[in-house]
Amino acid sequence: AQRAGAHIAPALRAQPRGLSARDAASAANASRIAAWASTSPFRSTDRWWMAAGLTSGRREFHAKQKNMAYPTSALIVGSIISSVALVVVNKLIFAQGFPYVFTLSTFHFIVTCGLLQIMARVFGAFQVAYLPFRMNLLVAAFGVGSICLMNFSLKTNSIGFYQMMKLCVVPCCLVINLVTYGEHTTRKICGALFLVLVGVGIATVTDVKLNGVGTLFGIAAVLTTAQYQTWQGKKQKEYGLSSSQLALSVSFLQIFVGLAFALVFELGDLIANSEAGFTSAGEDAYLSLPVLIIVSCLLAVSVNVHSFALIGKTSAVTFQVVGHGKTCLILLSGYLLHVRAGNPVSDLYKNMMGVAVALFGCALYTNLKLTDASSRDWCDLMLPVPLLKLFRESPGVEYSAVPNAEDDRELQQTKSDWEDVDPEAGKPSAPVPKIA
Repeated sequence: AQRAGAHIAPALRAQPRGLSARDAASAANASRIAAWASTSPFRSTDRWWMAAGLTSGRREFHAKQKNMAYPTSALIVGSIISSVALVVVNKLIFAQGFPYVFTLSTFHFIVTCGLLQIMARVFGAFQVAYLPFRMNLLVAAFGVGSICLMNFSLKTNSIGFYQMMKLCVVPCCLVINLVTYGEHTTRKICGALFLVLVGVGIATVTDVKLNGVGTLFGIAAVLTTAQYQTWQGKKQKEYGLSSSQLALSVSFLQIFVGLAFALVFELGDLIANSEAGFTSAGEDAYLSLPVLIIVSCLLAVSVNVHSFALIGKTSAVTFQVVGHGKTCLILLSGYLLHVRAGNPVSDLYKNMMGVAVALFGCALYTNLKLTDASSRDWCDLMLPVPLLKLFRESPGVEYSAVPNAEDDRELQQTKSDWEDVDPEAGKPSAPVPKIA
């Protein structure tokens, strides 16, 4: 008993107070469990508590620690660079006679899963863990469905209507957070998001043509994308997984879901074109096609890892704002090329105004997220008092949507909250991820 107590004492001192009845029962059997833990594969403190079925707070705490190891600015820059490069490479692939989105996406999932498995099992970069099978399959299906429905929306709608539907992802994420998780968004944040969406809409939405089938695809694409990106952040905190662990867990099943879509929608055309030799772009283009596909797969790994990490550290809404900011930067570069080619600037007045409004909205959103509640933000400094009264929050409502996870003070507050918890108050443990 003394030897068992020696094994378990350090772990008990590290565990925050406030155990539930289930946790207390587990702690009562500490001697028996400690003897097993000292010789089992679950030797580290994290894995011991996970195997013992203790509170979810420790898992959420470590998930935040893992994601906060990378600066938010680095994740944003990495996400923008990798996603823009992926779009460019994919356009080259499609231009060379390989317009098979689901087949290419399946290649992306295979390489993503394979490289992450090597990083985890060979180099020990992180511990392999999976979501429960049903939830894992659901998240994977929504991820592939998002890609599938967005492409169908692009094929069946005009460019303007497609862009307009993409703008609807942000308000859809806010509604999901409110209905599913009871999280409200401050009026100032809503105002900043409104500027972003209006600016991008002015700059990108031109012709809007409606049709029944295209509208259904557009609505379904918005719903699946918003839900998938919301889950990317929520499931990391709920199951205590890092971004790499969740990306690995989801990509494994996305291989089979993507393969099913590819077999249904693209197998016949793929076989016919492969027999023809993909000659639409010439022999030289066909020789470079495998190289481009490999580069696309490697870039897809970077996109997946950065997107999971950025959403896990911030939120799906912040990820969308970063995406719209990236769109504005791409548009600005196109406008510069347009002017350098000798075209008049007057053709771009409307578009440049939209980009300016959107970029200001992105900057305002960033300022609101990084400003403490006790400090004055840009709205307090720029808006007149009568207009500022419109942004006062309703009393008795806690606004927590789009949490400010970028600030390390949240992590410190989490620690202090655990220290102040009533030992008699507890809550049932969240589900434990499967450890491979």
